[in-house]
Amino acid sequence: MSRFQLPLFNTIGELEREYAMDAMDAPLSAFLAGDLEGGRYVEELETKWCETFGCTHAIACNSATSGLLAGCHAIGVSNETVLVSPYTMSATASAPAFLGADLEFTDIDENYCLDPNQVAKHFTGFFDPKVVIATNLFGHPAQLKLLAQLAHANGAFLIEDNAQAPFAMEGGSYAGTVGDIGVFSLNVHKHIQSGEGGVVVTDNDEFAHAIRLFINHGEMVGAAVGLNLRMTEITAAIACAQLSRGKSIVQTRVDLAEKLIEGLKDNPLVKINPPRHGCKHVYYVLPMEINPNVSRDWVVKALAEEGVPLVPGYVAPLYWLPAFKEFAPKHGCPITEKLHKESLAYFEICAYDPTDAQVKQIIDAFARVNDRAQKSFTMQTDLPAERWYGMSPSKSWLS
Repeated sequence: MSRFQLPLFNTIGELEREYAMDAMDAPLSAFLAGDLEGGRYVEELETKWCETFGCTHAIACNSATSGLLAGCHAIGVSNETVLVSPYTMSATASAPAFLGADLEFTDIDENYCLDPNQVAKHFTGFFDPKVVIATNLFGHPAQLKLLAQLAHANGAFLIEDNAQAPFAMEGGSYAGTVGDIGVFSLNVHKHIQSGEGGVVVTDNDEFAHAIRLFINHGEMVGAAVGLNLRMTEITAAIACAQLSRGKSIVQTRVDLAEKLIEGLKDNPLVKINPPRHGCKHVYYVLPMEINPNVSRDWVVKALAEEGVPLVPGYVAPLYWLPAFKEFAPKHGCPITEKLHKESLAYFEICAYDPTDAQVKQIIDAFARVNDRAQKSFTMQTDLPAERWYGMSPSKSWLS
């Protein structure tokens, strides 16, 4: 097969340009000193977000990172313990760390999100964590209802980092709306985007008020401390246009992922975990695990030679980074480390928009690389789950 160029995924079009130009006819930021809200498009985005996701409050800000910081501040995070996944974007941990939190990195489950069984071990009755931050990684919901029950039963709060999972669902609830606070991203490489931007959602009136104060200098009350983390009108205008067709945009990513999954389901080179029962996966990326008897890096290189861009691993476990080294778990997080170093790879669903013909080319490329692997490696195709995942299927912490 000759190399081919995959079209980039980009949903910015005439509607977004129309909204942005309309925003140009008014002040580009309508926040005034002492106002909790500001701007026609900012307020419209917040209203439409509540209507779309069924939440009581939606607060627009300049990034999901700012949203995480504002959410942690609203809950009152300072020097308390906060549980966080080691396999997530650094902002998930940076936000509580910035406020002085003591981070506890906790290992993940077969869908790459916080494992409630591991989280439960941190609630001992002494110095219990104040907050659990669950990342809905790669577009799949964490075990949100279990995590919320576990947190609340121990007097803690659940924050969802939902940057990668808009319109994902668990048991009929949208990801981002199960926790006490949820944070969405509108960064340029997300499903729906306005270049930069974020939205924080909550059903808690006090948290919503505190978040609004924090993103706007705390100007409504002299005792409140705040920053300028506000969203501009042009950003909000583009976000409004994106949200108006958000479900259809996300569905295109689901459709692409499902075509690839169907085409790869019988290929012993890779294993793709199905969504957890009752969940809707929206596939920010399509994660897969390489057969443990084949070198992952060999597979990535072989596919690159075929023109297929597969990314090895994800971000390094955060406690490997200098900024978080002091919080490294004594025994590490073995599932995360094994996945990152040896087995996990992914295709960037929200980066590329291949045609159906190119999807077939990708699937055919995997088949050819599998044929080469069969000749170069001793492969088993009937491996038990723990050989693939480094774990046995998890039991509920409630059982």
